[in-house]
Amino acid sequence: MENKTENTDYNLVFQQQLRFLAKSCEEFDKGFEEESIRIAGHLRTLLHDSDIKINSDSNLVATIDEIVETVDSLKIEDKKTCEIVKSKLNRVKSELEQLNNPQILSKSLLRQQNFDEIMFFDSSIPRGTFAFFAISSMTNTNELQKMYFGLLEKKLTTNLLSSQVNYSPLFKNFSFMNNIKDFKFLIFEDWWNKVIFDDGEGTVFSRKDLILYVANLGGNGHYEEITDKNYIKFKKADIPTDFFYTKFKAVENSPVLNSVRQIAFEFIYSISQFFEKE
Repeated sequence: MENKTENTDYNLVFQQQLRFLAKSCEEFDKGFEEESIRIAGHLRTLLHDSDIKINSDSNLVATIDEIVETVDSLKIEDKKTCEIVKSKLNRVKSELEQLNNPQILSKSLLRQQNFDEIMFFDSSIPRGTFAFFAISSMTNTNELQKMYFGLLEKKLTTNLLSSQVNYSPLFKNFSFMNNIKDFKFLIFEDWWNKVIFDDGEGTVFSRKDLILYVANLGGNGHYEEITDKNYIKFKKADIPTDFFYTKFKAVENSPVLNSVRQIAFEFIYSISQFFEKE
């Protein structure tokens, strides 16, 4: 029997998290980019299932298969005993394989609300294009195409002595908002795991990767020393040296924090579109 009290409690917490998220987004939009750390924490609570994977010995599974094949090849008169042995071996194999499947420890608020029908707005721009780039004649466009910041508008300012990069979430771009209906919606898993950053040298991040990194390592709930080189590379926007035809370069703000803000925009937009149809 469905526990209505428990569902009501989940709904209250869900609504509370939505209010927290909206407030943090409001603070970010006032100029406090560090608020994205809190935004990531709210999104983690709303969207992320905590799971654990117990890795059993894959060699043991293969050994069981070999034993079953050996039993089949033997000319044993007692067929009934052979089938019992094979059945028990296959049962052990099945249990070992089950251990290799991720076991959910805690469900996200979204899953607890059974919002399986929500489609998620994907604002990521096509790769290999100059969409939402503001560049100058001194920008090395060959290097530019190697880098992919899927959720950001990039403004590059260059002169003979220095260069600067400024990132902002796509929803702040008038052209993006004017053409928002041209973007697609995805099922949650595809949206959550889609790559939104690629440095062209093997460092890639999905929405899930980014939100968990920022929430877990950015000081939301606890603080850990950040040693992951890939995350540091994204956080500092380690643009290749020859990105500009100038010697010095500087990043005005964080591509990580601004990407988190765009993910929050996508989520809020997805939720609003879902409830409008209800």
